[in-house]
Amino acid sequence: MTPSILQAKIDLMGEEDYLKMLAHYERDSQMLLKQLAKKDKMRSAIHTLKSSSYAVGLEELGNKLVYMEGLIVNGAMSTFDTHVARLSETIEQELITTRQMLLKIGQ
Repeated sequence: MTPSILQAKIDLMGEEDYLKMLAHYERDSQMLLKQLAKKDKMRSAIHTLKSSSYAVGLEELGNKLVYMEGLIVNGAMSTFDTHVARLSETIEQELITTRQMLLKIGQ
């Protein structure tokens, strides 16, 4: 997340709607992370998480998820599993960074 992307999202949606969307993302991302452990839901979960990440402005994370989606398509599951192991931490750090930026914008 960059300050300019965050500001653009807020300008487009309004701060209240953006905060609601971010709260939904935080909740839904935890559910989607759990679905990544289920082979039959893996592809759908990573695709939804990717789209949601882009929607809230987490461009770098979205790009990483594009890569991970490709790993599923190409059957590179051991590499995929390595990335999944770090994904929860990455999402949490992105959310912390986003909240910090929101506080700076609100000042």
